[in-house]
Amino acid sequence: MAWRGGLAAVAAFAFSAAPAAARDILEVLRASGNHEMFLVAVERAGLIEALRAAGPITLLAPHDRAFRELEDGGGFEMLLLRADLPEIVAYHILPGAIPAAAMTEGAAIATTQGKEVVFLRSGGASVNHAMLIKTDIAASNGVVHAIDEILIPPGL
Repeated sequence: MAWRGGLAAVAAFAFSAAPAAARDILEVLRASGNHEMFLVAVERAGLIEALRAAGPITLLAPHDRAFRELEDGGGFEMLLLRADLPEIVAYHILPGAIPAAAMTEGAAIATTQGKEVVFLRSGGASVNHAMLIKTDIAASNGVVHAIDEILIPPGL
């Protein structure tokens, strides 16, 4: 995993800070009622078990509002039909339980897809250009951070 931008100093904390919770990430998403469309994408991508894995993992979960913006013109359906959908979904999954406090300005973290996301603090906490709208949602196998956009890996 690539750690840059000053995050190395908190790496040990970040990976040991997985909050204890009774539900895994998949169950947390289902219970939220705000990530139904992302769950459809996860299922279509064949990555349901990735959200049930022992972890710890961090999920950057796009809120349903991000997907609703795609609905005009059939964008959501087109997203679901993309051959690279598994890569897009995997780009939202980070190894380790990374709390929001460890997301320092400019920290770049490799996703399970292989490419990095970059955390920013100026203008509000964000990852790439997606704003973090709810953070540190505890799960038994990691942590979920709700974001307001769908992340697309560079080059796709």
